[in-house]
Amino acid sequence: MFDPSDDDATVPGLPVRFGISALVMADMVLLAVVLVSVGWWGARQVLLDMAERSAEDAGRIMTERSRRIIDPAVATLRQLAFDPITQA
Repeated sequence: MFDPSDDDATVPGLPVRFGISALVMADMVLLAVVLVSVGWWGARQVLLDMAERSAEDAGRIMTERSRRIIDPAVATLRQLAFDPITQA
């Protein structure tokens, strides 16, 4: 029979300290998984935001360059539209 006052008494199965240490280890692994996944998700969001900003900047640059190419031609056509020689 098990006597709690007996120092040499053994409980059938694993000692309680192994159960507690296994529970602590499982919690630590779970915490590590959660932290890694949150960090990965945050880094992914930052990369997506940077890609979106880069695409918007590229669109602005392309619009500006195309405007620089087209605007002089439009100005020339406007001048020619009011030129008496071209109206004849």
